[in-house]
Amino acid sequence: MPSLEDSIKEAAKAIVKMASVSPADDVVNALKNAVKIEIHEPSKVQLNAILTNIDLARQYNAAVCQDTGVPTFFIKLGDGFPIRSKLFSILTEAVREVTKELPLRSNSVDPLTERNTGDNTGIGIPVFDVELFDGDYLEMIYTPKGGGTELPSKAFVVPPGNAWGHGGVRLSLISVALHGILWPLTPEQFPQPEVKQYPGS
Repeated sequence: MPSLEDSIKEAAKAIVKMASVSPADDVVNALKNAVKIEIHEPSKVQLNAILTNIDLARQYNAAVCQDTGVPTFFIKLGDGFPIRSKLFSILTEAVREVTKELPLRSNSVDPLTERNTGDNTGIGIPVFDVELFDGDYLEMIYTPKGGGTELPSKAFVVPPGNAWGHGGVRLSLISVALHGILWPLTPEQFPQPEVKQYPGS
């Protein structure tokens, strides 16, 4: 009979793989419904491409996106749960093993050496968000936090007292727009994949 530590690790590996291979069913259903009501052809093409990609990921048990994100666990840990101090190391090892087994792209880089750790672990990685409560069980939610939304971002430091009175925030936003950080892309700039047609499309 497996130990509790082994059971936690295997459960963690299962949810990491599940989240990496496919979005949840409600997300997939929402995408299918979106295809049915979308009236613009370029948007339909992209939605069908996403659904085809999900089908292929499920079929081949492969990551649904080449960016498999920063491993992030949301944990509810009861005061009476028997494993506490070892929990982070167990979950870290689970991520390390799944990175090799599935495989996942390693996105963790040492901030000082700038070297990729090769296994999605490192300083502060995985990310653990822990809620302690009066109970005797452990609950885990895993999300592969992607960075695509941050890619075209730009950071500013606004001096104290200058946020609105001297236009600090407004000028920063205008600066971003003027320097083309929000890239204007047209459908013609993207390759058109061959995709299946879903009902209603």
